[in-house]
Amino acid sequence: MITTIEQLAQAFRAEGSTLYGIGGMVRNPLLGLPVSDYDICSDMAPERVKALAVEGGIAVSGAGEQLGMVELRVGDIICQHTTFRRESYGDGGNHRPNHVEFTDDLTKDAARRDFTVNTLYVNILTNEIIDPFGGLADIEKKVLRGVKKDTMSRDGVRILRMVRFAAELGFAIEPDTFAAAKAGVEGLRDISPQWIRSELNRILLSDAKYGNHGLVGALEQLEELGALDIILPEVTEGRGVGQRREYHKYDVMNHLFHAAAFAPAELELRLAALLHDIGKPESLNTTGRMYMHDKIGAEKAEGVLKRLCYPASAAQRVKELVRHHMYDLRGEAREATLRVWMVLRGRDTVRGLIALRRADVLGSGIETGPVATADRWERVLMDMERRGAPFSEKELAVTGADIMEALSIPAGPKVGSVKAGLLLHCARVPEDNRRDKLLKIARDLVNNS
Repeated sequence: MITTIEQLAQAFRAEGSTLYGIGGMVRNPLLGLPVSDYDICSDMAPERVKALAVEGGIAVSGAGEQLGMVELRVGDIICQHTTFRRESYGDGGNHRPNHVEFTDDLTKDAARRDFTVNTLYVNILTNEIIDPFGGLADIEKKVLRGVKKDTMSRDGVRILRMVRFAAELGFAIEPDTFAAAKAGVEGLRDISPQWIRSELNRILLSDAKYGNHGLVGALEQLEELGALDIILPEVTEGRGVGQRREYHKYDVMNHLFHAAAFAPAELELRLAALLHDIGKPESLNTTGRMYMHDKIGAEKAEGVLKRLCYPASAAQRVKELVRHHMYDLRGEAREATLRVWMVLRGRDTVRGLIALRRADVLGSGIETGPVATADRWERVLMDMERRGAPFSEKELAVTGADIMEALSIPAGPKVGSVKAGLLLHCARVPEDNRRDKLLKIARDLVNNS
């Protein structure tokens, strides 16, 4: 039974092949970073890799076998094995090669990869590092460099990966590589929405990977490359759209960049922060002001996430956050009104709106201290939770059946109306969420209706 990568490498050696670690398995330890992706490679053909895995009791998946990829579960680790290969691409920037040819030449395999820091191969058994394209020097200099002149034009996804790796690792992008990416940026139009979504997610959470805070820089690079015009044109519509200088240091687009960076490292909150003001340009063009940009932006944000094939639940949550991000902007709502509003929105949305309000204000480039409205909302929410306020009808101390029995009314809209009234009452007075008290209030609601 093979349970470790070292044992797998020994099995490869017995078959006359050398098993190598590649990419993050080599790069990250050299940078003092943890290994999160286990990519391995050799000259062994995919069908033989699968057979060897089965012989060693390893669970195997060959979903990408035509491209030389076989997924192996070695003990608790999922490894992606790729047979050494050469590949060619058609016109445009399609992520999938149109031709793959297996090879026994490691250097040819390295030449088809993206960046020099990802072309370091480590012999699993001897720890010898093979560096065919100068990746060790680039790691030392913390520079991201394309392997060849046509590296960035062959695969549009590499443009997004370049920005993501630079942000995650805190690396500079070598100027010729950046220029090549900019020249080939139209290749992004050939990339599927799912691939764009996957890389965008990683860019938005890049600071959470290894603690390098480069999100604003990453978004600025996407904009400079022209990539953002292709993948998120709703954001770049805010380029050059000025805002009131007493409240905002940046135009709308750059405000969105900074707000996203101030949002907690949770994907839906980062998305909401990046999209929360995308309604401003349309509102300004239509009305001459930015009035109701939250409502316009909510619909546009939902459209963005649907286009990029996000789950419906994520699109709905982001839409809700964008729609309500302007509520009680000056902190003038009465506390009782706030409590009802919070129950109507729900705990999760309110927590998101608190985070978004902080990100919005701090992302203005003007405010630097505590955000008064967000702090107040948080205090009210914590008080409601401490006092046991129900946030859904399921949390009420009575059911619809209880109400029908106690009030002798049939099932129907009136029961739902009573439950809604009880929920809003308990938002103001959480201590009244007791069966006897709620049934008394329910009678009053019915008698006064």
